[in-house]
Amino acid sequence: MEYLDIVNDKDEVIGKGERGEVHKKKLLHRAVHILILNSKDELLYHLRTATKKQYPLHWNSSAAGHVQAGKDIEQSAQEELDEELGIDISLEFIGKEHIVDEVDGEIIYVYFGRCDGPFNYDDEEIKEVRFTKIDKIVDEISKLKATPHFKKAVEMLVEKKFS
Repeated sequence: MEYLDIVNDKDEVIGKGERGEVHKKKLLHRAVHILILNSKDELLYHLRTATKKQYPLHWNSSAAGHVQAGKDIEQSAQEELDEELGIDISLEFIGKEHIVDEVDGEIIYVYFGRCDGPFNYDDEEIKEVRFTKIDKIVDEISKLKATPHFKKAVEMLVEKKFS
C-alpha cells in the first residue's frame, strides 16, 4: 500500500491516507512534476498509458509522481526520474502550485533539468514520448489532451526560465 501525506491549503501535513482513498475523497496531497529539456530546447513529454486510473491517454510532464507520506519532496523528484526515465541529473526547483479539479487535488512541485539522454522509458507509465521545441509546445499545449498539471508546469517553466 502506498500512503500519501494529506495537506491543507498552506501545504501543512494534517494527516496521511492510502493513495486510493486520498484520490477517491479528492484530498489535497503532494506530487512532483519534472520537465526535461534537451540541448536543442526541446521539451520531453509523454502520453500516459490507457491503464492509468487518472488522466489515461493524456499528455504529461517528462516525469511525474506522488510524494509518499513522510518523504522528502526533492528526493521524490529524483526517484521519479530514475523510475520513469532511467536518468539521474541535477534538478532546479521552479515552484509549487495548487491543482484542484474534478479528478484530483494536488500541490505540485515543479522541477526543471537538462538532459539529452539516453532515456529508459517505463512502459507501464508511458505509452509514447515526444520532444517539441519549448516555444512550439507553448503554442500547442491548449490543443493537446493534456493533464492540467502538465499545462501548469509548462506555464511555470516558461515564466521562470524563458520570459
